[in-house]
Amino acid sequence: MANVCNKGHRLPSCIIHEHINNINISRSNYNEECHTLQKRFHNLDGVYNLCIKLAENLNDICTKEKMDDFLKNKCLYLEYWLNLQIIEKFRITNYGKYAGLRSQFYRTWTEIIRSLTGENIKCTPMRISLTSLNYRNVKDIKDMYDYYYNCEYFKNNYSSIQHKRSEYCSYLSSMSGSFTKFKNWCSDSNKCIPNFENSIDQYDPKKLRKILHCDTDEASATSLEGSSDQKGLEQNGSQGDKELGDSPDSDPFIQLQDSKTSSSALI
Repeated sequence: MANVCNKGHRLPSCIIHEHINNINISRSNYNEECHTLQKRFHNLDGVYNLCIKLAENLNDICTKEKMDDFLKNKCLYLEYWLNLQIIEKFRITNYGKYAGLRSQFYRTWTEIIRSLTGENIKCTPMRISLTSLNYRNVKDIKDMYDYYYNCEYFKNNYSSIQHKRSEYCSYLSSMSGSFTKFKNWCSDSNKCIPNFENSIDQYDPKKLRKILHCDTDEASATSLEGSSDQKGLEQNGSQGDKELGDSPDSDPFIQLQDSKTSSSALI
C-alpha cells in the first residue's frame, strides 16, 4: 500500500499510515521501556527509535476517553504496521530473526500499555495471523487489510465521494491483480485476514468499479438511490459499521479529507 500512497492518493489507509509514521515524538517518555528493548538487540540499530514511535502511537490511542470499536480497529492497523516495519527496517531475511524481534516488541507493547492504563487489556496486541505466516508474506497481508479498510470506507460513504470518483476508480483498477492474489490466499483461512473470510467476493474491485460507474461519464450526475447496487452497498455497509465501529460519517478519524485539509482532523 505504500506504493499507492506514494502516488499521492488520499485514501483512508494512506492517511492512517501517514499519521502513525509522522506522530510527534517526546523523547522524555517511554525511555526506560525502549532502552531496555534496545539492549536486548544491542547490535541492531533502530530498535529504540521504532519502539518510541510505537509507544507514542499507543499513547495516542489509549489515552482516548472512549475505547470504542473503531479505536480497536486502529490497534489492529498499528499491529500490521509494526510487523511490516520490523521486516523492512531490519532487513529481515530469516524467520527466526523476525519472530525474535516481533516477540520482544509485543512484550514491550504490553509493558507500555500497562504503564498507560494500569491494566493489560486495552489495545493489547492480538498476535494476529501474521505469526503463522512466512515473513515474506507480511506486506501482502497488510496490503490486504488496507484494501479491506478502504473498501469499507467506500461502501459506507459512497453517496459523498463523487468528487473523489476518479481517484477511487484509479485505485480500484490498480488493485485488480492484488485482489486475485488475495482471493487465492483466502482459500486457506490461515493466510486470510478475518475480515475477508466467507465474504471476499463482495470486495471484488470490478464490482466496486461498476457501482462507482468508473467506465462511464455518468457518475457525477447520477444518483445511486434506488439501484440494486446501492441496496447491496447498504447491506454490506451496515455489516462494515459493526466491524469498524460506530457510523463512519460520525467518526472524524475516517472522514476522508480533500487535498487541502490536514490529515490531523482524521485522528
